[in-house]
Amino acid sequence: MKYFFILIVIALSYTHAYAQEYNLLDRDLSQIDVEALTDQQIRQIATEVERSDMTEQELMNLARLKGMPEAEIARLKQRLTNIDRQKGTDELQGSVDEDLTKENITSERQASIETPADLNRIFGTSLFSSEKLTFEPSLNIPTPRSYQLGPGDELVIDIWGDSRQNYRLQVSREGSINISNLGPVYVSGLNMEQASRKIIDRLSEIYTGLKGPRPATYAQVGIGKVRSVKVTLLGEVRVPGTYTLPALATVFNALYLSGGPALNGSFRDIEVIRENKVITTIDVYDFLLGGKQENNIYVEDQDIIRVNPYQKRVEVKGAVKRPMIYEVKEGENLDQLIEYAAGFTDQAYTHRLKVHRKTSRERRIEDVPQEAFQQFSLKNGDIVEVESILNRYENRVEIKGAVYRSGEYQLTEGLTVINLVEKAEGLREDAFLGRAIIFRTRDDYSTEVIPFNLREMLQDPTKDILLEREDVIHISSKYDLKEDYHVSIYGAVQAPSTFPYMDNMSLEDLILMAGGFSEAASVSRIEVARRLKKEGVGATSDEIAEVFQFSVDGQLELGSSEAKFILQPFDQVYVREYPGYQVQRSVAISGEVLYPGSYALQSKDEHLSDLILRTGGLTHYAYPEGATLERTIWGDTTQIGINLVAILEKPHSKFDLYLLPGDRIHIPKELQTVAIKGQVLNPVAIKYQRNFGFRDYIASAGGFTSVARKRKVYVRYPDGSADRTRKFLVFNNYPKVTPGSTIFVPEEPERTKLSAQEVIGISTGLATISLLIVSIIGR
Repeated sequence: MKYFFILIVIALSYTHAYAQEYNLLDRDLSQIDVEALTDQQIRQIATEVERSDMTEQELMNLARLKGMPEAEIARLKQRLTNIDRQKGTDELQGSVDEDLTKENITSERQASIETPADLNRIFGTSLFSSEKLTFEPSLNIPTPRSYQLGPGDELVIDIWGDSRQNYRLQVSREGSINISNLGPVYVSGLNMEQASRKIIDRLSEIYTGLKGPRPATYAQVGIGKVRSVKVTLLGEVRVPGTYTLPALATVFNALYLSGGPALNGSFRDIEVIRENKVITTIDVYDFLLGGKQENNIYVEDQDIIRVNPYQKRVEVKGAVKRPMIYEVKEGENLDQLIEYAAGFTDQAYTHRLKVHRKTSRERRIEDVPQEAFQQFSLKNGDIVEVESILNRYENRVEIKGAVYRSGEYQLTEGLTVINLVEKAEGLREDAFLGRAIIFRTRDDYSTEVIPFNLREMLQDPTKDILLEREDVIHISSKYDLKEDYHVSIYGAVQAPSTFPYMDNMSLEDLILMAGGFSEAASVSRIEVARRLKKEGVGATSDEIAEVFQFSVDGQLELGSSEAKFILQPFDQVYVREYPGYQVQRSVAISGEVLYPGSYALQSKDEHLSDLILRTGGLTHYAYPEGATLERTIWGDTTQIGINLVAILEKPHSKFDLYLLPGDRIHIPKELQTVAIKGQVLNPVAIKYQRNFGFRDYIASAGGFTSVARKRKVYVRYPDGSADRTRKFLVFNNYPKVTPGSTIFVPEEPERTKLSAQEVIGISTGLATISLLIVSIIGR
């Protein structure tokens, strides 16, 4: 029964047509379409075959018993072979990856094509290993007219017109088809065109409308399902063996099933042997490089495809578009090899190529000039190295700085400095003519500096300098030779910043560039600080800067009769704010007050009690003992303990804090719980009870644990303050507990016992100290 379970998988693509249950033993597989099965279903068949120890032949025989046509059996075998081949490819690839990982590759390593790690470096291998390129024969195309019929082919004959009929006939082992009322018609060995004429001619015996110049009946002959053929692949293939293929398969289809040429297999010398004769030789490069399939013929039953060992392989490295290992035929030259590699890249040094070659004893290198590419014959194991061009120019000069078109230019014969300036559209008005520089690269790649006076050169052309390759001329701007001049403005302006200095820039100009005054600006007091440049000011002088004070009105005009003040480089302008100017600052209060929310501070000495008064006072739900104050100090929010009861009893007392911008006050409702945390048996929050003391709350939490640190127990109150346990004689005086409090019971720190070695060390040290003391006293 396990064999029939396998066939269930085969029939999966047809079960959707049958809603009712059926017995597979009674199932007819004569109409099954193997092509409709998914790869997953085929893998499941292969897995079950392997588990059941069923041979492939046993599976095929069972399929025949269930009525599966021979063509579908051939397709099933082909797809099972594909799965096996893919599995083998994956395993080989895993081995290749492992070998490549283990291999120690250095910069000195020459190409080696003797290891499996190099398989993917061989040009053409990817054609037979790509999962996206299957080369499976298409059975849905019109049958080629040259297709030769044989036993197992199914012919479809359609007749229409005055007479209508349809035949589906299989070519018998004797090579004939049997047409009702006509008898056998021998078609084996005929191509489709010949067989079609013969069959229609015989059909005209019973369908007279097929004859005559103006027939009333028409007939057409086609292939329904093609037969299967057996092809043997041997030689240097990855998975040699005998394969069953549809008769429409080509040599490439067979090669793909076998995994293609192996490590030592040739891609350019693949023979097809039929009836003990080589009928064609295939060069895969014709297809890879030119898309030609002239010799990719249809296979026939008992064909042998032999992959011969390669004779010559050469590697191309470096600046080519497809650096790989290529197989070359006798007589092919270096020029043809570069064509195989898809030509040079745009960075290739093509003037000369290096060829690393093996001799019978060692390696040698040959330099091949460009004009000898077509004459240079290649040998097995050659490594052709294509270097990149140098990052340098043979005829470049450059000009930088105060010219209108700085950049790189062609070095022509006799080009001088003045000629190059003219090519650069001349000098800018800010060009510094007193001194320019030529940076020249010497033959040993060191650099020398050649200064010259550009003004004198323009006046006297005899002082012009002849330029050389890679010369760089730098002509400075007058402004390049000055410090980066700027002025700055700070304080009550819209956009305080640093601005570039400009000649005749006034104080009003700078204020305008900064967006004008802000609302807080005090226009009656503006200061300008200037660097000291006075001669004679010694290093011991107390002066740091020269300061000027001005009064400016809102229209940015000087308030006095003085001329507009002209700024100098590096001046710093300060616009002060009004002494009493203040931006509104606010505090927030929440909880049990009549009007909670945000309030603007009225004065710098506003107290907490003043704010409570402004909110309308506390509600009758308020719990002042739990009031909290949050304040931001140095970027961190801190809760400050307050005694709101004392504050409200005596406003502006020492308990009544000044408010600061950003303060947040919260007045809670009366808190009715007490939380016990830490080293108690049952940390919990329980209802506050007035008659409970500290020990009662600890008892409600199950009591202390064995590691509780009773002397360090403390209570944190709702207002943020805390109180600790105090010691009186041998008694612990525990803090008071109020509604909303939290009792914390810390853990005793772990004590590390001294080891025996540490005890001995300490004892020895004490003994030594004792001896020293006795010795000193004895003196």
